[in-house]
Amino acid sequence: MTMGERIRQRREELGLSQDEVAIRCGYKSRSSINKIETKRSLPIDKVEVIARVLEVSPAYIMGWYDDDPPEVEKADPISPKALRIARKYDKADSLTQEMVDRILKED
Repeated sequence: MTMGERIRQRREELGLSQDEVAIRCGYKSRSSINKIETKRSLPIDKVEVIARVLEVSPAYIMGWYDDDPPEVEKADPISPKALRIARKYDKADSLTQEMVDRILKED
């Protein structure tokens, strides 16, 4: 089974759409997940991210296990709105980020 097939199978087992997985992994659209599942490999920096979203180990995603995926710590769900806010924060200048940090009492 290919990496993409493992990802698709696990996503379907969890009842997640490609859109949901894309949002939770930080992709802009479901087409990225579709490409990973059908014809493109997963970028190495996204292996751990997608593994957490799919509640399996990175080793399972990589194909090092052929049996049932071992359970791992579940990823905290993030809403689409929270993801959009986080992206805006990352793009903001340092003064704006500092103001947001103070409001949220973050260091």
